[in-house]
Amino acid sequence: MECIRENEIYVLHNVLSKDECLNIIKPITFTKQYTNDAIRNNIRIMFKDDDLSSFLFEKIKNNIPFSITNEDDSHSYVSNEKETSSKWIPTGLNENFRILKYDEGTYFTSHYDAPYTRNKKEQSFVSIVFYLSDDFEGGETRFHNSCFPDGYLDIVPKIGSALLFKHKNWFHEGCVVKKGCKYVLRSDIVYKNE
Repeated sequence: MECIRENEIYVLHNVLSKDECLNIIKPITFTKQYTNDAIRNNIRIMFKDDDLSSFLFEKIKNNIPFSITNEDDSHSYVSNEKETSSKWIPTGLNENFRILKYDEGTYFTSHYDAPYTRNKKEQSFVSIVFYLSDDFEGGETRFHNSCFPDGYLDIVPKIGSALLFKHKNWFHEGCVVKKGCKYVLRSDIVYKNE
């Protein structure tokens, strides 16, 4: 595990094998869904898969480095503060996946990820991006923040790795792919309030 910023951004290396990455991509038919090209011009496919959610959570569950603090809890969407405790336990991944295909010249401009609310006791606080390819140029995940010396930090995708970061704190983008084709699988780590 590589710590980029403690309790905020991490990279888990070798989560998936190359074959596992290809098996996630292979059954997907990539057709462009409506998007605002000023924001993104990549192809995004959304699908629900409980089995994939369970499989991937098993791969990462012992390496989830985040503790959800009272500050994170104050941004909870599941219910008002009187009904929640401050103890949040990771229970799985959001089963509603987004797979993104970036061809040459495509990108996703700077944005914050929104949390996913499963029910009154479960929601996400952490985004997870699985890198399913790395045979391309460009396509870095760029975090914008004044805490970095240049005002930004680039994460270079490596096939089989997973990038984890808290939703609310990190303005980020998928930089333009200059050559080749980039595939990523996006989900969220879901926490239960106990």
